[in-house]
Amino acid sequence: MHAWIADDISLAHRLENQQAYLENNGYDLIGSRMMMIDENGNEIYSIQKVPTDAQRIQKCLKYGTCLAHPTWFGRREVFEKLHGYRDVPFCEDSDFVLRAQLAGFRLSNVDEILVKYRMTKASQSRSNLYEQYLNMTYITSAYRQGRTADLEQCDAFVNRRKSEKRAKRFSKANVLFNQMLNDKRKKQYFRLIKHGLQLVFTSGSYVKKIWRFVMLDVNSR
Repeated sequence: MHAWIADDISLAHRLENQQAYLENNGYDLIGSRMMMIDENGNEIYSIQKVPTDAQRIQKCLKYGTCLAHPTWFGRREVFEKLHGYRDVPFCEDSDFVLRAQLAGFRLSNVDEILVKYRMTKASQSRSNLYEQYLNMTYITSAYRQGRTADLEQCDAFVNRRKSEKRAKRFSKANVLFNQMLNDKRKKQYFRLIKHGLQLVFTSGSYVKKIWRFVMLDVNSR
């Protein structure tokens, strides 16, 4: 068995719970819910629901990853058969999950918070967010067609669309989105609306990313 623990906080009972869940239910690769925290360990928000059954996961993967990478726990054979990650910039984990699903492995999540994921200001505004979004758009499009994404075609798709201006606007929209999450947590609804309107006029691509979030949430329930 393998568990991935990044520079975040893995709760003390995480590995025990995930191993029992994986073995008792015959799964091959699983994740869990996460709590997002800031640099000081303060809660920003938590993932309220993750899909656990095969049909919901199959639907969710059309829109994005529903097995959070920092929470993975899986069987060695999954990684050996898929030969590890492929070179899909900033989306290696998402590509891996899509290939695992297409290969017939059984995926699931433990429906409880087992990891606290630290979000820094630098991570919220990093310049590669737009390229990550473009790669995700392509690989999920291929998945919806029942195939694994071709890496050369993926690169061509991204290169035709990426630009420094779009990347900056996308990163700015991501900062606004995280401000909205903080506004909601603090019940500052006027600021929430203000930041939401700013986001809409900042990046149309980020609005589409939010739509993907919504579809992930809808299909997780």
